[in-house]
Amino acid sequence: EEMASTYARLTEKRESDLLAEIRKLFSEHQSGSDQLKRVKYEVFDVVIDVLEDDTVSKDTYQQLISKLGVEADGLKKRDAGELVEKIINKIKNMKSVKGRSIELLPLLFSVLETHSKQGISAKKELIETLHLVRWPTMNVCGIVTMLRDLKLTEQELQMFCEKTLLLLRSMRPLELPPIVHQLLALSSTKGSKRLILNGILYLFTALDKEVEEADHATEEEITVAPQRHELLQAEGTVMLHISYAIQNNQELDKELLDIVKSSTGTMPASVISPFCVATLLSLSYTQRLQDQIFVILKTALINTFKNNERRRGSKWLKNVTGESPDVQQYLLTAVTNSNHGWDYVLQGLVKFAFYLLEGFVPKALESPFGDAGSAMQQLSDTGTKLLVSIYEMHRIARKEIVDQVLRKIGASAATYAKHYISILYILVRKPETRDPILECIPRIQEVLNYISFFPVTTAISFLEAVQPLLKYSINLKESLLSTLNEALFSKTVERRSIAVKGYVMLLRSLKMLDEVLLSSQSSQPLSGSQIFVELHGNNRSASNEALCLEILSMLRRCFSQQSEVRTCLYQGLLDVFVDNPKLQVPILELLVNHLKMYCASDLSELPPILYANCLKEGPGGPVQVTEPVDVLLRSVILCYLKYQEDVGEDNECESVRKVFQLLKSLALSMCKLEPADVGLSKDVSTVSNSTVGSKSVAMATLVMKSCDVLMEFVYGVGEFSQQSSDQIVHLHTVRQEVGTMAQDQGTGVAGSKRTAGRVPQSLRPQAAPFQSCLSVQGTASLLKGIYNDTLPVRQPGLGVLRKSLQFCQYLLGTSCQQMNALVETGQCCGMQVTELSKLNKVFCVFGRAYFKQLELLSLPGSQPESSKGKSPGSLCVDGLAVVVQLACNADEEGRRDLLFPIVSSGDVAPDSVSEVSLYLIRKLQRLINGIISDPPEVLGLTIKDAISMATIILNLSHLLDEVEEVAEIIKWSHEVCKETKRDDINFCKGFLGLLFGLCQRYDQNIRMLRKICYNVRALIGDIDEEVEIQPKNNLSVITSRTVTPCCLTLVLHQLDLIVDDVEWFVSRLKVGSPESQPYSLNTTADTDLEGMFDSLCKERLTMIIHCFHELIQTAIAPGSIADHLVKLLIRLYGTFKELTKYVMCMLNTCGGEPDMAYMKMVELTGTHLNPQIYAFISYLQTVQVHAHEPQGGGQGKKGKGKPLAPSNIKKNTHKELVNIPKLIFAIEEYEKFLIKVGKKAKIDLMKTFKRSTARDFKINISTVTAKLAEEMDDESVSILKEGNEEDGEQEGGEQEPMI
Repeated sequence: EEMASTYARLTEKRESDLLAEIRKLFSEHQSGSDQLKRVKYEVFDVVIDVLEDDTVSKDTYQQLISKLGVEADGLKKRDAGELVEKIINKIKNMKSVKGRSIELLPLLFSVLETHSKQGISAKKELIETLHLVRWPTMNVCGIVTMLRDLKLTEQELQMFCEKTLLLLRSMRPLELPPIVHQLLALSSTKGSKRLILNGILYLFTALDKEVEEADHATEEEITVAPQRHELLQAEGTVMLHISYAIQNNQELDKELLDIVKSSTGTMPASVISPFCVATLLSLSYTQRLQDQIFVILKTALINTFKNNERRRGSKWLKNVTGESPDVQQYLLTAVTNSNHGWDYVLQGLVKFAFYLLEGFVPKALESPFGDAGSAMQQLSDTGTKLLVSIYEMHRIARKEIVDQVLRKIGASAATYAKHYISILYILVRKPETRDPILECIPRIQEVLNYISFFPVTTAISFLEAVQPLLKYSINLKESLLSTLNEALFSKTVERRSIAVKGYVMLLRSLKMLDEVLLSSQSSQPLSGSQIFVELHGNNRSASNEALCLEILSMLRRCFSQQSEVRTCLYQGLLDVFVDNPKLQVPILELLVNHLKMYCASDLSELPPILYANCLKEGPGGPVQVTEPVDVLLRSVILCYLKYQEDVGEDNECESVRKVFQLLKSLALSMCKLEPADVGLSKDVSTVSNSTVGSKSVAMATLVMKSCDVLMEFVYGVGEFSQQSSDQIVHLHTVRQEVGTMAQDQGTGVAGSKRTAGRVPQSLRPQAAPFQSCLSVQGTASLLKGIYNDTLPVRQPGLGVLRKSLQFCQYLLGTSCQQMNALVETGQCCGMQVTELSKLNKVFCVFGRAYFKQLELLSLPGSQPESSKGKSPGSLCVDGLAVVVQLACNADEEGRRDLLFPIVSSGDVAPDSVSEVSLYLIRKLQRLINGIISDPPEVLGLTIKDAISMATIILNLSHLLDEVEEVAEIIKWSHEVCKETKRDDINFCKGFLGLLFGLCQRYDQNIRMLRKICYNVRALIGDIDEEVEIQPKNNLSVITSRTVTPCCLTLVLHQLDLIVDDVEWFVSRLKVGSPESQPYSLNTTADTDLEGMFDSLCKERLTMIIHCFHELIQTAIAPGSIADHLVKLLIRLYGTFKELTKYVMCMLNTCGGEPDMAYMKMVELTGTHLNPQIYAFISYLQTVQVHAHEPQGGGQGKKGKGKPLAPSNIKKNTHKELVNIPKLIFAIEEYEKFLIKVGKKAKIDLMKTFKRSTARDFKINISTVTAKLAEEMDDESVSILKEGNEEDGEQEGGEQEPMI
């Protein structure tokens, strides 16, 4: 009744009078009386209900809370407990809509604490009850806020935090930021920082993954997922909360960095998740944290790239761990997400992208294919993609990115800045975002002023990057022309080369309406302000023509400069000739007029080219080339052939016809050339030691190069007619004769002390027989004609070329040389590759020729003639290996471009890369079978070529789709190793390596290794000499000669790879354990831990134990191989220990017993490893001691029969057996954890383990004394005895024997 009366008095009052009525109720009773305590309980009970009323304003309820806080001390323990229960029931029954009554809980719990132990016990029970009840979503934030004022133990705090983090997964994204804010505040004041931060990162990373999966799900797979825009809005607010919390508490940033740093080694991909990256980069504005964050993210990227490569190399790892994460896409997703108002992340993204680029230093001469597999190259690519993506999406960051790129290019003047220039190249060619680039033109102009001081490659790349901007700025054009004018007359060759290439770039870009006449050239100096030019524009005015003529006039002066500058000029004018048709006639006239200066007046004279005028001998120095006439002649020929292709023979002008007559006369005269015509004589001794001899060798080199380019001219105009083919063979014959004699004479010159160094290295004929000056396109055309052309009209001429084995050999060798140069540097014979598609077209022609030649060799009755140097078949194998390697490194389109033309013919119509690869593999298998057959069925190929073809098969196997096809190849390679009886180390290494590579790639190597290890033990012998092992299913390639070190080294290498994979897998397994779930960054942890664990124990560790069981019983001599084996055992036992620790973690979490597969593996280590390891250690020690004993008792050669000094024995023994104590320690550590697991599971896991005497390291004094006595000579022993007797006489009594 009193309760009802109090409730009526309070509820009848208006909101403004409620507080006054409460004060009146309290004042009506005496302080400390039981009635007052009862009234307080009644007021609290009523106010709890009143606070949930929507009509109560915020000010009123805050005043009520304050008033009740003052009066709470007077409550009884029982009353306080009942009030707490009432609030908990409201939460449980979802009646606490507003959650205001929850704020009374800290007051009521504090009342309970004041009532001795019973109150504390009641408080614990109520806290546990609060934890167990279901929390409505609307009350979660209020409860977390309340926890900040509640006194909790560390265990209770962790309990509430875990419950809160679990509830967050079921809430809408927009409801999360307030709760996260309260959790962060709770962690700052109470603790559990690591748990809360880890849970927040895990939560939003998992939500991102759900949204991503929902976006890519099909109609059947559609699941309920958060809305992306809501999630991004929530994530942005949460990142602000984290940043604010870290500003107020620096311990939070230490904990956060520690969390992500610990994940970089085990699960690096989780650190690069979009939310985690954005969170870290939002904190990078602080210099104190920036360096640490960038290092952590870079380390995570590198580790992820390495892990992805590891997955690609092992089918077993790929099967058990799933697909590799695309971390580059994660970062690009972070950039996309930052477009939703995450401006505080943007600055960090830009800085991090440049940080990735700073660690990469590209090479000046770099392969166009790049080194895509290296981690540093992938980091550079990631930084480039990040900057381009940021530039496209964020207008506010564009100017800063361009400024930074230009600053980096200017600062890297001494090095090659290709990665920065490539970014500028991309940004300039984006018309929709070009405004920031135009605003930075003054900055670009500053860089242009110093462009001549850059390395040549950097300068030219920069000019090509900014070329489209020239039409937007007159000042930029003037600055460029002024810089090039100044550089053209510089003292250094590099600056002149930059000027020439810069002018060439301008000529290639100028567009004109009419052809330019060379006679209309102006002699006025070139000035950008006098001539206004529009590059790439539609207005083709006379100013373009005037500028072109001015540039050609400037370049004409380069004809008198150094040889390097002239080479750049000739190659550059050829590029202009191809790209700018309106300049073809003046360029051809310019080149031909200069060529005539070095031609004889009568072209019938021999030699028709005045090679002597192209050389210069310095005073006391080497012979130098002043005129690269071979490059000049090649440019003229290629220009003429290009003109004939574009215009046609009937439309040639008179000047071009004269060019044809000139080149035709040169070709005819060179066909009649003799070595004596260039000063070469068979009598090397009479010429080689003279200056004339040095000059003759240099002239011969120019003659050989001239023959190369003239062969291309004859082919180009003759189109494989019989007459042109005869001329080509004659030119090649002249080249071979001159080259052979020059090589002999050059050796004589180099061997003479008087004339050493007179012939520069660049002019000496190389040791390799194929050093050609043919263009890449010319080589491809000749190969295509010889091996693929079937037109009847060309067959007589092609027959002449096909019959010339030396010419075919020369052509194949030239193609291999050119292909290697293009792959390594991207340029060869004046050709510089900018597009991979053009390069692939050339390589597919080469590959087709190689394959066709190999098919001809496989035909019955084909017996090639003997020739010097590599045979055509060997050259084809080498070239085909390069083409296949490039195809394996290319993308799907590149593989099609490279491989399809190789096998395309009337009877073969490939549909996929896998089909082409299988076709090539089967052809190569037939060739290998023919080579290794007895007698050989394929002539012209050697065992070395068969080994190279095995490598090709291994590369092609990576492109196969069907497992059955790979199984057939493995079966074939096993048969080759089993049936081929060759006691050849290289053959064993090649084909056993093929077998191991195929098995390792497709998860069959471990079974194969067990059999091979048994055979190795049978061939080498057991450590116990009385034990004899009979080989089972022995591979014939493994013989007593090849088993060590070849076969044994390959076996240990394979075991090294397997143990390395197992170590990595165990670390990943530990990350996915229940100990790290659910609050870790590992959102991609595998759920089938039991299946992964069984796969590890059954498919890997058990088989590995069997392999080592055989090897440690093998009589391996002490040395590097034995040391490698001991190190592998140390790593293996380290893996056993980590796996046992994982089992201990599982038992602590889930209880029960260890997995049956694990217990079998442990039993196997006790029966098959431990006893044999101790026996192996004893064997190594015994062999080590005997190795230092004297061999025989007689006195032979000097030094033989004498024992080593004790100090040397100790040094050698320590060096070779240093890892044995580490192995013993690793075994003991493993056994220690086994004992712990056994006690936890109440199972004796050590029942198969027996202690060995090898672990007893106690020194046996009698043994040491006897050994020292044997090593001392008689004289030393007598001296020692005399000394002992003297000591005994002095001291008296019995003496102990001296050790």
